[in-house]
Amino acid sequence: MRGPRLLRWQYVVREVLGSGSAGKVFLLQNRFTGRKAADNANRRQAKVTVATRNIALLREYVLGRILDHPHIIKTHDAFKSEDNYYFKLDCLEGFDLLHYIKLNGPLAEIEARTLFRQMISAVGYLHANHVAHRDIKPENMIYDWHHHTCVLIDFDIATFFTPERPASEIVGTPVYMAPELLQRQLYRPSHADLWALGVTLFATVRGCFPWSHSDMAQLVRMVSCEPLPEPFWFSLDMQELLQGMLSKNSKDRWDLTVIASCAW
Repeated sequence: MRGPRLLRWQYVVREVLGSGSAGKVFLLQNRFTGRKAADNANRRQAKVTVATRNIALLREYVLGRILDHPHIIKTHDAFKSEDNYYFKLDCLEGFDLLHYIKLNGPLAEIEARTLFRQMISAVGYLHANHVAHRDIKPENMIYDWHHHTCVLIDFDIATFFTPERPASEIVGTPVYMAPELLQRQLYRPSHADLWALGVTLFATVRGCFPWSHSDMAQLVRMVSCEPLPEPFWFSLDMQELLQGMLSKNSKDRWDLTVIASCAW
């Protein structure tokens, strides 16, 4: 990783694009070419050990460099200072999908279908390279409504996995977690990703979660036991897809091949 002086010499900071628990995202413009990029400034956090945070940042950087897919964020460079890490990313147009839905309401099925196919392509690419995202949700998708494109972002808890070896680490956002994660069982990371994508699809078209509760114990019970709500305006093909993706038993959950060939 290079130092921040080179970053300041090569780029001008134009504006803050957003911020989160880990840091801020800035819009940069190259002083010499005029090209724009996004800079993710990650603060070192006191709540986690330096070693743990460094491993997460290194993993995100490596994945951002080696993954190459039109619907996955790309990392182009990295810089380090005493207090911060800086990642130079693709500059994406639009909002995160959750923000867009809050402003404009749920997407129509025909629009959601286009985005879903892009995300299935992205997740299929990840899994083919033995990478699990582990935090798929609308907040981690940048939606450009002008061009009807969506890009998957935020790989700080993504990991490499072995298909034959179950995982035990519980990470992610609870409302998008598969039953086996909420019940703290061994699980297949690829199966958990597809469950989260199913919840994301439901929320994108319905405007709310299939199961939600502020109490964690109640959320675990609902996700594990309650049937999937089926709004009457969902098409039959979409209902079938969601039933397949959100099967409580991970062994019965649809895989990418079945999902890609479904009628919806």
